[in-house]
Amino acid sequence: MASKKDGSSTGPNNSYNPFDMLRNMGDMQNLRGILGDDFFKNIPFPQMQSNPGEQNQDGDQTYPLVDLYDRGHELVAVVEVPGAAGASDISIRVGSQHLNIRGRAADFGGRDDRLIFAERHHGTYERDIELPVRVVVDKVKATYRQGILIVRLQKYLSSSDPDDNYIPITFEE
Repeated sequence: MASKKDGSSTGPNNSYNPFDMLRNMGDMQNLRGILGDDFFKNIPFPQMQSNPGEQNQDGDQTYPLVDLYDRGHELVAVVEVPGAAGASDISIRVGSQHLNIRGRAADFGGRDDRLIFAERHHGTYERDIELPVRVVVDKVKATYRQGILIVRLQKYLSSSDPDDNYIPITFEE
């Protein structure tokens, strides 16, 4: 095989091999180092949004986890937020086409406890969910029971409905 100045070569019968050029590009594992850690961060991949266990753009785990159901006349969001003791621990804000959930997940361990490993989310969180349809913001109901927050959002039918509203949460024992 004959080599050219650009590093490519010709095979038998002087045929050009385009894959030889890849050898000169260096180690492809260094691509992340060359492009930077956040090169792909702002490139939208909608088919990958909101998958359970997916990491957000900062590399953090998406929290809280949400299932969104369409029941014909309403949307129902089922949200995992264990450990909330009262309405001050969770805040819900609803716009005509978005649901925002924020709060704080308390640490379980005591001051002298040594954490061996952590899988649960601790500290503050916020999740903004784009809804597939418009909803009536003043007809939203939220209940919390045994670590699950259920938000019922009536679908929009009239132009007289408000566009934004804070939602009170009913805590059940």
